[in-house]
Amino acid sequence: MTTIPTTVKPVVPRLAWLFRVQDRMQVSALRFGVYATGLFLAIFLINLIAVYTQVQPTARTLWTVSVIAVVNCCAIGYATGFIIWSARRAREELIALRPLTRASRHAVADTVLRPLSPRAMTLVVLATIIIWVLVNLVFGSLGRQLRGTEPLNKLYYWNLPVFMTLWLIMTYSFAIMVRLANELAQLGRHGICIDLLATHKLSSFMEIGQRIMLIAVGGFTFLLVQAALVGELATVDWLPPVLLILPLAIWLFVRPMWGIRGAIKAARDAELERVDQALGHREHWSTEAIASPKVEALIRFRERILAVPEWPVTRSALWRPLLYFVIPPLAWFAAALVENFVDTAL
Repeated sequence: MTTIPTTVKPVVPRLAWLFRVQDRMQVSALRFGVYATGLFLAIFLINLIAVYTQVQPTARTLWTVSVIAVVNCCAIGYATGFIIWSARRAREELIALRPLTRASRHAVADTVLRPLSPRAMTLVVLATIIIWVLVNLVFGSLGRQLRGTEPLNKLYYWNLPVFMTLWLIMTYSFAIMVRLANELAQLGRHGICIDLLATHKLSSFMEIGQRIMLIAVGGFTFLLVQAALVGELATVDWLPPVLLILPLAIWLFVRPMWGIRGAIKAARDAELERVDQALGHREHWSTEAIASPKVEALIRFRERILAVPEWPVTRSALWRPLLYFVIPPLAWFAAALVENFVDTAL
């Protein structure tokens, strides 16, 4: 009796919704971000065309509303494209680290792109509502308009879906980045086989940490650009995100390296203890023992282990955090020059 072989379909891990959409569209992260920007710019343009004849805005008002729309739509595109690019790059680097990874931790690379848990998604939605909706209702123009203390400008009808989507995407991206940082910290602390003589191979932990920090740098840069181009920025618009972004940016940078630092320190301490046991009590050494090639080699090896840094930091990567601090003020300066030119022209 012959049996017909059956084909077993490979198990495909479920992806987060942004990655699923990108896979179906078959586009790069950059193009995906451009499409997201264009989609929400279309909402703004449709609203502008629909109300333009009713409002008859001045040139200055049209410039202001256009800048706010373009900056925030670009921020949506940046957040969506960035989360896709950074997560996929992190997965590739984690796969490259597999020769150093214990077998039980190989699945970490696949968890990078998986969906958030229902609890995490609930927290994302609640955080979005608290950060933007409630703050805006209490302190911002949305609340003043609903209370009737400020006239409702039809030119800004587009901002409710755009700002809600922006904050949702930003909070969602931060949630995935936080999960990635935690996964890396756990992998570094418990899942990496440490070679004290080749710690440069662990530089990915710093590079991934620097990369996921860019989402915070980008968000802060967009705030400064909008403030410079419009000429002002309401406190309710910038204070909550800045109070959230800056501490989280530092945490996202340090967290992935913290775990691997603990593993390097533990491996170094264990190796030093082993060498010290081999050397024995130095006060009991004889002249012949001190001159022994074996003892001399152990001493040199011990000094080499002592020189191993606990942090997986490469000199070539040290300039990147400095560049991140330079980007926002440079962007603000360039935007301020544009605003000065426009102000003169209008």
